[in-house]
Amino acid sequence: MFTEQYEDSGRTLKIGGGRGCLKIEQITPLLAQHYFAGERKLGRSGNAANKDRKNLIAAWQWGVQYCGFPAENPFKKVKRQAESRHPRYVPSLDDFVKVVAVADKEGKTLLMALFFSAGRKSEVFGLKTEDVDLRENRLRLWTRKRKNSDVEADFVPIPPEFKSALCEQMNRYPSVEHVFVSKRGQKPLVDHRRWLYRLCDQAGVRPFGYHGIRHLAASVAISDGSVGLLDVQQLLRHKSATTTQRYIHRVTTANRATSILASKILGTRRRDT
Repeated sequence: MFTEQYEDSGRTLKIGGGRGCLKIEQITPLLAQHYFAGERKLGRSGNAANKDRKNLIAAWQWGVQYCGFPAENPFKKVKRQAESRHPRYVPSLDDFVKVVAVADKEGKTLLMALFFSAGRKSEVFGLKTEDVDLRENRLRLWTRKRKNSDVEADFVPIPPEFKSALCEQMNRYPSVEHVFVSKRGQKPLVDHRRWLYRLCDQAGVRPFGYHGIRHLAASVAISDGSVGLLDVQQLLRHKSATTTQRYIHRVTTANRATSILASKILGTRRRDT
C-alpha cells in the first residue's frame, strides 16, 4: 500500500512492505498497474486490490486539492481487477434470534435497534440521545450515503414495545451523548465486528455482519406479504427502488413494515392498518 511521507528530498509515496519510496512525480499509470499486479501475485484478491485502487484514487484527489499533486490521477487510469463476487450472506431469522438470545442486555438492545430500524451500522452506532423520539416512537438516523455526500436525516419508526429497552440503554450512560458506547462508556462504537462474530460463535450459527441484519430486516418484512416494494424502499431509505430490490432475499421502516418486524422478534401481535 502507498502511504505519503515527507523528506528533505520532497514529497514521496512509501510502498508498503518495506519496498522503498517514490517521489510523487514518479508514480505513473504503468507503475500503478505493476503495483496491483504484484499484489495479485502475493495472493491478494481482486476485490481487495479494487478497494486499494478506490482508496488510492480518493487519496490522490485529496492531494490534488490540498497538497499540489499533479492533476492526472495515475490510479484512476488503471483498470479494475477481475473479482470473484459472492452473494452477501444474510442470516435466517432463526439464527438472528439465537444471536440476540446469547447477547447481554446492551447487546440485545443494539441488535434490535439495527433490526427494527434497518439502519446502516454507522447510522445506528452514531445514534445520539437527541435522535431518539420516544413520544413519536421514532429514531432520527443520519447518513452520508448520498451522491453529494451531504449529511441527511431520516426518521424511522420503532415499535412501542422497544421503547423500554432504549430508555434503559440511555440511562446506563446519562452523561454520554451517544446511545451505544464502548464498554468503558465514553466513546461511541466504531467497528465492533469481532463482538458480533463472537456472538455468532456462541450461538452456534454461521457468522454474519451488520449489513446482513439490514438485509434480513427487509427480507422479513417483504415476506409477510402485506407490504410492497415502496414500504421496503422507505424502510431502507433508498433513493432508487432498483437498489431496494437487491436487498430482498428468500425468506421493509416506514409504516406497516415496522410492526411486522416487531411481531417477528418481540412476539407482539400486529394490527393491520
